[in-house]
Amino acid sequence: MDWIHSLSKLRSKDVETAGGKGANLGELMSAGLPVPNGFVVTTAAYEVFMASLKSKNDLLQFPIPRALATAIENAHHQLHNAPVAVRSSATAEDQPDTSFAGQHDTCLNVQNNLLDAIKTCWLSRSTERAIAYRQQHGIANSRMAVVVQTMVPDVLASGVLFTSAVSCREQDDMLVNAAWGLGQAVVDGKVTPDAIRVDKQSLEIVQRETAIKTVMTVLDDNTTRQEAVPKEQQDKPVLTDELVKVLAKLGQQVEDHYTGTPMDVE
Repeated sequence: MDWIHSLSKLRSKDVETAGGKGANLGELMSAGLPVPNGFVVTTAAYEVFMASLKSKNDLLQFPIPRALATAIENAHHQLHNAPVAVRSSATAEDQPDTSFAGQHDTCLNVQNNLLDAIKTCWLSRSTERAIAYRQQHGIANSRMAVVVQTMVPDVLASGVLFTSAVSCREQDDMLVNAAWGLGQAVVDGKVTPDAIRVDKQSLEIVQRETAIKTVMTVLDDNTTRQEAVPKEQQDKPVLTDELVKVLAKLGQQVEDHYTGTPMDVE
């Protein structure tokens, strides 16, 4: 039963099993980069669930087959039943020409309803926006895996680092976007993040644009919620110069590991 794989056992070649996100997270973990621990519910598990359905209506109401559900619960138990992020990982996702950014679902701070969160990710493959994205990019088929990772505790800020930003000087700069709280408010378009350009060679900051950040996503009981950023914090930079340099060094390690291929890292 090829249903569950530990992230630590996965590599970039395992896209058909773990999807693009799962395979690349396993690859980064193998390179010694700080990736939260977790596991992947594989594409084979997705196919078992879909084959068990007797109707295509109200799919969230159908239970996951008991043997598969037990395997998932046992894997979560290995993480001490910690709160987790449950993230879609399609086989065509996180590829050079098809990122699928925002097309599939993610559930954060999942504690008591892991099986439902996994079903939510599986079924996001069939949403109108995901189907339209596949058609737009000429993708005939994309199988779905799900990444389950422990939540980073006490999150103050989040963002994305682009190791070569196309908007920068001939890709000589990195670009760091950062906002208060979890990243969902940025993904949902409810807040504009800070933007920091970093020289790729010296790792010196060459430009800062500090946004007014009025909303942030924070942890709540078994879920997340959005709340106002304290007024005195709204116009403050999210990241110090020292933290930007730490992130830039990690970005260098990621790009070097992928033999100079530009990457974006959450």
